[in-house]
Amino acid sequence: MGMRQRREGTTLLEVAVTVTILGILIVTFSGLLRAITVGGRNAPTTPGNVPTQQQVLDQINTFLTQFSRDVRGASTSSVENGGKKITLDDVVYEFQERTGEIKRKKGSGDAKIVLRGIYLESGNNEIFKQSNDSVVVTLPVRYRSQTGHAFEKKTFSFVVQRRVFSSPSPQGG
Repeated sequence: MGMRQRREGTTLLEVAVTVTILGILIVTFSGLLRAITVGGRNAPTTPGNVPTQQQVLDQINTFLTQFSRDVRGASTSSVENGGKKITLDDVVYEFQERTGEIKRKKGSGDAKIVLRGIYLESGNNEIFKQSNDSVVVTLPVRYRSQTGHAFEKKTFSFVVQRRVFSSPSPQGG
């Protein structure tokens, strides 16, 4: 008499609770996945992996900051290897054609990658060039387009003015 019959199926409340829990899980995991894949813009890319435009711009900015300090602080500089290597006192920057990377080596320490994604085309082989009291850096880069389906190429060129070290003036006596 007081027994209720059990109906098959789910109630609206059960469906609402399940959808809410799934929604929370999806949002949580998508945020975590996005943080892992996009969070480290400056994370190095593998040689076969072409970086995004923002990764390239971040790397160039970091590279130029360090390179400018080294150029301005150097009392001597020399460009070698057809413009692929520059020596600034005890700091050496060298372009690795095989990997498309520029490495920086200070003193007897290990060379560290400071820039990736350099893409040399035939006929343009100079990365570093000296002229009077400045150093010109030309960085032809390749990156993924915003759609992700094609590659774009762009060449950045920068002039870094060297500090001119004046010789001591003769003392009159």
